[in-house]
Amino acid sequence: MQIILYNKFMNQKLYELALNVHEKIEEHSAVLLLVEYEKAMCSDGTVQALIDEYDCLQSEINNMLESSTIDHPQMKDKCRVLYKLKYVLDSEPLVKRYNKQYNLVNKMYKKITDELLRTVGLKRDNKCLLKEE
Repeated sequence: MQIILYNKFMNQKLYELALNVHEKIEEHSAVLLLVEYEKAMCSDGTVQALIDEYDCLQSEINNMLESSTIDHPQMKDKCRVLYKLKYVLDSEPLVKRYNKQYNLVNKMYKKITDELLRTVGLKRDNKCLLKEE
């Protein structure tokens, strides 16, 4: 009975700590800036039109893949158009700004995750060595 109460207490405490970390991360200036950039990017007509066109073309390609191969000439043409469209989309200033901020936030998340896993002993910097036979 005492072990069950201890586990329940520890689970509750762990949940509270995780919730606190989550709230602190969501309030971080880098994350708030990312949210702001995302809203600006999604509210821009040009960017939204490019995203819609990209999604539509990607869906067409996926549907075509169900009945033909990637080597089909029409498929290759659509993939070329998709590639060019992605380049145009990624060249938009609002998208560039968002992607740069996204990468910063992603690095922050990775650093936090690595530190948490290292702290609780779940992440180790072990390397497998090849055995000589």
